[in-house]
Amino acid sequence: MAIIDVKEAIKEQLDWDDRVSSSDIGIEVFDGTITLLGEVPNYASKVAAEEDALAVAGVKNVKNKIEVKYPEAFNGSKDEQLKTTIEQILKNDYHIDSSKITVSVENGNVTLNGPVDAFWKKGMLKSYLHGMSGLADIKDELSVEPENEKPDREIKNEITKAFDRNDLIDSRNIVIEVDGGTVFLTGNVPDYP
Repeated sequence: MAIIDVKEAIKEQLDWDDRVSSSDIGIEVFDGTITLLGEVPNYASKVAAEEDALAVAGVKNVKNKIEVKYPEAFNGSKDEQLKTTIEQILKNDYHIDSSKITVSVENGNVTLNGPVDAFWKKGMLKSYLHGMSGLADIKDELSVEPENEKPDREIKNEITKAFDRNDLIDSRNIVIEVDGGTVFLTGNVPDYP
């Protein structure tokens, strides 16, 4: 797809999505990488714009440089309230050991730091925050530290089985390597979902 076509398809996708005010979003395209620029009124709109761009065929990567701009009346005193709310959300989730997670907030920019025992928990924590008032951005400094270490061979076998169970993945085109618990995937896939 030509650059102009990709750019237009993203613009149409953004216009279609009620979660995004697309009039203030700029789109740059270079070699399958999309850069989103501009301002939106909340973090949920920023995330939605990135999801919309990734949904367009031919898009390989998105650099989301959109800034969240709150009304002038919004001030730093909201940071402590945002931090308290996030900490309470973490305490209420039985999946997370909240005593190990630190939350800091500055001008609506949230930093999450500490260990979780599974990768999916990182995404879950961030998804909890998406619609929060006062949130400008999330910096993820969470580390994954599994409670039960598995041998590399077992990790590889579990991933292979998971790929085989998924109709959307042709695992014949993907090479799985595991070294010290770190997984490396190489190969070709038809598109990024």
